[in-house]
Amino acid sequence: MRKLNIAVLIRSVVDSRVPLPPDVYGEKPLPEGMISIVNPADWFALECALNLRNQMNRSQIVAIALGGEEAEESLRWCLAAGAERALRIWDRSLVEADQLGRGKAVAAVLTRSKPDLILCGDGCLDQINSLLPGVAASAAGLSYVPGVARIEKVEHGMAVVVRKLEKGKRERVMVKLPALIAIEEAGGVPSCDADLPGLIAAFTQPMPCKGLSCLGLSPERAGSRGAKVNNVMTRVSRPITARPVTPDHRLPAEQRLRKILAGGVVRKQGEVITGTPEQLADRIIEFFRSEPVVML
Repeated sequence: MRKLNIAVLIRSVVDSRVPLPPDVYGEKPLPEGMISIVNPADWFALECALNLRNQMNRSQIVAIALGGEEAEESLRWCLAAGAERALRIWDRSLVEADQLGRGKAVAAVLTRSKPDLILCGDGCLDQINSLLPGVAASAAGLSYVPGVARIEKVEHGMAVVVRKLEKGKRERVMVKLPALIAIEEAGGVPSCDADLPGLIAAFTQPMPCKGLSCLGLSPERAGSRGAKVNNVMTRVSRPITARPVTPDHRLPAEQRLRKILAGGVVRKQGEVITGTPEQLADRIIEFFRSEPVVML
């Protein structure tokens, strides 16, 4: 059986479980108060790659990430989890590059390394790099299959996957390789089974990094100067908080408690109309005439 080369795209995201800085809702981001982690959906893609490697003895996994120091740390955790190789993509020109430029950089790596199967998570926790896999697949001329629940088998240059559809439906798809498959997150977070020597080796070995010049790209094509979309300002909206209800102290205790439990919401009071059908019709016509929106 021919060796199967598997590439896993890794994206670094901000850990939302850590309390944010007090002025996080300002106009400027504060990265010093935030912790970067591996995108959870990409962790599941890595777990899927490790399972495939266990089924196919001659498989090899390379983790690929685009980013600065946070991406390097994520890749080292992938090495500790079981990936054989890791590759980081970064260049100063990519700091303000759009998703199209970053996708071209990832596509250049995939074109040069020529993996048989590329996996990634279906979705990104911070919603910033959600488009990156699709853009990279398009730029590299690869098929992109999102929403995959599981990979059943890979053989003879084909992959059989199960995709999730609406209303709980499933479909079995046969994908011709090479292709990029996005795995949906499910279950618990995969664990890292590396021992102490494995962790030391993962965090001390040299980490290769490819820039735009190494990939045959120029800043005018993939960098910030070639960006077709420019971010003007990033601002997180403030959460809408309601003022606590303070009922009138002159009300009885039972009514004050009801107002507090209702959150200050007052039920609309309606009017019950009785009478003959002719009288009811006249009242309805009178109501419509009194409404400024309804014109008779």
